[in-house]
Amino acid sequence: MAEPLTLQRDVEKAIELLDRLQRSGKVPESKVSALLKVLQSDFFNSVREVYEHVYETVDIGGSPEIRANATAKATVAAFAASEGHAHPRVVELPKTDEGLGFNVEVLEEMEARFEKQRVAKKK
Repeated sequence: MAEPLTLQRDVEKAIELLDRLQRSGKVPESKVSALLKVLQSDFFNSVREVYEHVYETVDIGGSPEIRANATAKATVAAFAASEGHAHPRVVELPKTDEGLGFNVEVLEEMEARFEKQRVAKKK
């Protein structure tokens, strides 16, 4: 099992340093303020929590950089899927004398969707 991440502590330290930078007046306040707003947002906190959970629970071999990269990709995929932007799935349906042999049902109570985007001809 991997060492637990300290991202929350790192984010808090970054916020502290950005506050100091903002007070110094060396950087335009609007830029620092925008970054602070992102770091302190509920959405950023949710992303951090998902990233930590994936990093600590999924067994990813390789160097720390490979593990961090794979965790980042899994986190993005998780949020994309939750927003309905998951990668498309290809399903091959052989046509027989009886047709394609499938039915599509819309499961509204589960908020499931089926979208036919295109039918590709087999080469």
